[in-house]
Amino acid sequence: MVNIIMDDVSKGRALEALCVYLGLELKEVAAIGDGANDISLLSTAGLAIAMQKCTAATKSSGGLYYA
Repeated sequence: MVNIIMDDVSKGRALEALCVYLGLELKEVAAIGDGANDISLLSTAGLAIAMQKCTAATKSSGGLYYA
C-alpha cells in the first residue's frame, strides 16, 4: 500500500471544513482511526478513538481512547 500525503491536505483539515459547513464545533465530533494518516483527524476531533491494533505512530499521538 502507498499513501501519498500532501502538506496542505489532511483528514483533520477536512474535518474542520465539514464542521464549519454543518455548523458544528470540533468538540462535538468523535473520530475513529488506526493509521498514521488518521493522526490529524484524531488530534482535531473533540473525542479521539483509536483501534487497539493501531500503528505505533498513532498511539504516540496521545489523548486517545482505545476500542
